[in-house]
Parts: sequence; C-alpha cells; structure tokens
Amino acid sequence: MTSNYISVPGLKADADLSASQFDFVKLNASADFQIDAISAAADDILGVLQNKPEASGQAADVAILGTCKVRAGGSITRGNKIKVAADGEALAATEITDGSAADEEIVGQALESGADQEIIHIVLTGNRGNRAT
Repeated sequence: MTSNYISVPGLKADADLSASQFDFVKLNASADFQIDAISAAADDILGVLQNKPEASGQAADVAILGTCKVRAGGSITRGNKIKVAADGEALAATEITDGSAADEEIVGQALESGADQEIIHIVLTGNRGNRAT
C-alpha cells in the first residue's frame, strides 16, 4: 500500500530526527517551522514524520492528514483507533471518548495489524492537539 497524505510545506528538523521516522512529532516551542520528537504524553501533536532528517535544518516531511506510515509501540489490530505514546509511537486506544478527563486523544485508525516496532499504515485524522482536561 502506498501512503497518500497532506503535509506541511517548509518544515525543518530541530535536531537529528533520523531515529524518529514514522513517529509522531510536535512543533518546536521556540523556532518557527521547526519540529521536535514527542517527549511527553501531554505534547500537542502536529503529525507523523515520514522522512529521516539527519541534522538540524534538514527538511521534514510531516503527514498531518490522510494515509501514512507509523511505528507501532505495541500490538495493533486493523481497525483499532490510534493514540500516541509518550515516545511518539502509535498505540491502540482502549477507551471510547465520553468527555471525561480520562479520555484518550484518538488520532487515527489502523488499516493493518502490526506488532511492537513494526511499521503499519493508518488513516491519520484531524483531531490532534485537543486533549481532554
């Protein structure tokens, strides 16, 4: 299967992000159009890094909507709703959102099954950055 996604033009890596290919990323807090790896579960998610920028300032291809590849952070079954782990990997969401503080932020749905550290395809949806409080 090929990926078919919308990305943000002009984004650049803030550091070597080659190990973060297919992980979720966030905007850099202090520099315009730069991205960083996810470092906490509460980080606001921008999208999924599709390329391997090896140094600060290199172009970053970040999928924000559509079909893209992600790294599984555990076992995922096709059809599972997807949430983001604190390290930026994709996890199967286990809770249906009901408006409570324990709700998980659903960012997509798995198109195929995969084990921990496998690269799978998901449909990336537009509900990012709006965590329940």
